[in-house]
Amino acid sequence: MRLPASMDCTKAARFGRPPVGHTPGESSTICTRTANHHCPEALDRIRALYAVEDQVRGKPPDQRRAFRQEHAAPLLKQLHQWLVVTLATVSAKSEAARAINYSLKLWAALTRYIDDGNIEIDNNAAERALRGPVLSRKNFLFAGADSAASAPPPCTRCWRPQSLTA
Repeated sequence: MRLPASMDCTKAARFGRPPVGHTPGESSTICTRTANHHCPEALDRIRALYAVEDQVRGKPPDQRRAFRQEHAAPLLKQLHQWLVVTLATVSAKSEAARAINYSLKLWAALTRYIDDGNIEIDNNAAERALRGPVLSRKNFLFAGADSAASAPPPCTRCWRPQSLTA
């Protein structure tokens, strides 16, 4: 699910969209827990990265890589600079500082998709594929009998995830 352009900080966490690793997840969580004035700019910058990704979704890997290098790489460079500058302006023990430090610590992993056209900007497809079995496991845990938690019904044993590119 894409973050709508009109979304404000307080609604961001409800969408659960962790673009570029978990950086935006951290940002949107902070937006709902605190009145952080850096939040709108962080989400706008992340939204811009997803706008670039929307333009190349479904194209061959070499085209995706070239387009990302041209359009997303400068945005990521600006985001990195903004994170460094913003980190200097927030309290070192604040949630915002924690999220920024997390992003900067994992910056190489967060930006790896720029250099490889086969990598998606996030791992949402894999997380969606795992959601069914995880929810089923939790539901069967309390199915009314002690044995229900140890033996799920036969229908989940043969469950196969759909394409991870969906």
